[in-house]
Amino acid sequence: MSGRLSVTGEFFCDYELILPASEIQNEKNELFILLHGYEQNKDYMLKKVAPWLPQHAHVLIPNAPFPLPKRENDHFTLNFAWYFFDTLKQQYFYAHKQAANYLKQVIQQLKLLHLPATIIGFSQGGYLAPFLGLEIKSCQRIISLNAELREFLLPERLAFNLDCVCGKDDTIVNPYMAKSAHDKLIQRGNHGTFYLVDGAGHGLGANMQAALAKIINS
Repeated sequence: MSGRLSVTGEFFCDYELILPASEIQNEKNELFILLHGYEQNKDYMLKKVAPWLPQHAHVLIPNAPFPLPKRENDHFTLNFAWYFFDTLKQQYFYAHKQAANYLKQVIQQLKLLHLPATIIGFSQGGYLAPFLGLEIKSCQRIISLNAELREFLLPERLAFNLDCVCGKDDTIVNPYMAKSAHDKLIQRGNHGTFYLVDGAGHGLGANMQAALAKIINS
């Protein structure tokens, strides 16, 4: 007999938390949550995105809940996934909800739920970002990077602004399909902007970083 049960268990979350510079921490309290892509870890967003964020903000950069260890000759590297989707069967093994709940608990334990939040997600983290936004009442803005949003799984109206940024030369995520999905959300009365970045593929290179810096400060 085969089956599947929902079992309450314990996850461990390794994270980076950047606190506001002491001399400006009372100027404006806000939270940025950075979500890495599939088969990555927190270090990617720490290096590629965190330096572009305002110094007055709290910045939370967590690892995803599902580990993906890989043997590299004489050692293992440990990366992570937010969820698992079978592209052949077009079904989820583990869907967004587990990861969104996991992250909400992390934010709650760190006593950051009260801060106005911007969620920035790359690739798989970009897909997840609006689902986390639904779990956090203080979420004001989503910035999805190199991801095609699952607009058909989201509510008709969203309480937060939703921007989508894609590299024009992305060969992993079709930027024009990503724009179509974003357009459907806007047509439903939601707010946000789609940005197509020249000279950028599927990654956070110099052109994507420059575009993101402008968007964050807009």
